[in-house]
Amino acid sequence: MKLLLDTHVRLDLVLDRNPHAEAASVLFDQVQRGALKAAVAGHSVANVHYLASPLRGRRQARRFLLD
Repeated sequence: MKLLLDTHVRLDLVLDRNPHAEAASVLFDQVQRGALKAAVAGHSVANVHYLASPLRGRRQARRFLLD
């Protein structure tokens, strides 16, 4: 099974938004370890960058997206 990760899940992680930041972190860890497969919608990349840049800076938003 492959998960489609919603923009808000990614924002929870990059912006450390409670109460969902911890669950998002666990989910992304499982994806990075290969325990889960996931995809994101193409427009989600631009949306996350647009929303995270003013709060975290362009460099950190870009680094998050590249990771």
